[in-house]
Amino acid sequence: MIEVESIRMRFRHHEAVTEPESFTIRPGSICLVTGRNGVGKSTFLNVLNAINVPAQGTIRIDGQLVQYPGSRRPRTDAADLANWGVARLFQETRYFFGRSVSDHLNALLPGRRPPPAVMDLLSAAGVAETKTRLSSGQHRLVNIALALATGTRWCILDEPLARLDTTRIAAVVEVMRAVSHSGVGLIVVEHRLNVLTPHADQAVRIIDAGARF
Repeated sequence: MIEVESIRMRFRHHEAVTEPESFTIRPGSICLVTGRNGVGKSTFLNVLNAINVPAQGTIRIDGQLVQYPGSRRPRTDAADLANWGVARLFQETRYFFGRSVSDHLNALLPGRRPPPAVMDLLSAAGVAETKTRLSSGQHRLVNIALALATGTRWCILDEPLARLDTTRIAAVVEVMRAVSHSGVGLIVVEHRLNVLTPHADQAVRIIDAGARF
């Protein structure tokens, strides 16, 4: 489980906290992170995977304390997060130019076949293993599939429905539900709350905690 305790984020002109102040995210659940534009939702995701440093508070992922620069212990890095089964899917997807979906899978799993669940996701995306040109919706689904191929237990998604049409939104939401039902925990920032709220197990709000001057 992911345990968040009293996280406070400091920006140039304001500070932000979570509401509730402390909470737990359980495996196989969908946690929706909400809040006004610019309040710090993406920064909170960055705090979760040790990119940004909180002003105060702690996060534990399956009992492992996330360490930040300046702490007495070595900071948590990308290798640690991968070993803990944490995958981060950013708003903008980056791939090796000119390489197919199959090439990316081979790079992740040299000499091995992807798990059946990964192939099911690629089928849902309508993507042949050798396809190189993908739509935005296909990018999202392939991105989730690539994360699952690494054996992730936690998936952090920043606006997975951005710039998608209605058909692709439905496909991505269905995949997210299937992924959570398989036991993977999802932490999601998304502006289309009317689409995801019915499927979320919990919601956490990022709120202003006062101005800083």
